[in-house]
Amino acid sequence: MTFAPVLIVRRYQALGLILFGILLGSVALFSRDSDFFPTRPPYPNRIALTFDDGPHPEFTGRILRVLEEHQVAATFFVVGKQAARYPDLLKAMDRRGHELANHTYNHPNLALLHPTDVVRELDETRGVIESVTQRRQRFFRPPGGQYKASTLDTANRSGYQMILWTVFPQDHVPAITPETIYERVMATARDGGVVLFHSGVEATLAVLPRVISDLRAKGFQFLTVSEMLEEKINPVVRSAWYFPGNGDALAAGPANKPSVKKTVNL
Repeated sequence: MTFAPVLIVRRYQALGLILFGILLGSVALFSRDSDFFPTRPPYPNRIALTFDDGPHPEFTGRILRVLEEHQVAATFFVVGKQAARYPDLLKAMDRRGHELANHTYNHPNLALLHPTDVVRELDETRGVIESVTQRRQRFFRPPGGQYKASTLDTANRSGYQMILWTVFPQDHVPAITPETIYERVMATARDGGVVLFHSGVEATLAVLPRVISDLRAKGFQFLTVSEMLEEKINPVVRSAWYFPGNGDALAAGPANKPSVKKTVNL
């Protein structure tokens, strides 16, 4: 009988310790789950990588391998005559989860074409893409960013939506260095931005892994153009590439501000 109070106290102490341990564990689990389970890093920014002028027999496969290695889905604005010539590359883009879009059939200056010819350029490329992938597409990018109000109106009435860009490293310029491309991308990347690369540039391929890794380290998530349109992103940036003429693109000089009145030569 003399030991009963001691045993009772010890039981209450043990119960208290157990309850305290459960409470402490719950707090730790819910407030600091990253200490216990691996979680995806936060992505406060979204950006789309786009590639013009392919598919290219030498470069496209290499671009696809880099994107696959880094688990990035991109949007390819393909030239119709190239797509018709290299359907296997078109299939590879689609099979690996990339988005295919329209860069006209012959890569002309759309601002100089009659509306009928504008529609023909876009329709022929759409036909190639759909015959190879069985996927409907509606996005196009005018070669060189060259267009005028009537071009845009014609394309819209034919079921197309123009996509421009906000990050323009000018990787098409002869003798450009990977470092220059890198600096221009990193200086102008913003939430909701669209990067314009070209498919046949050695310097772009050389720097692409670094660009992807460093943008991701800065909190960027890579989306296709379609996925970007589903996101709530910076409306000022979005207006630069999705609503031409309704807003100014962000910052890297005149060539980074495509509009109805001003174009750039690529």
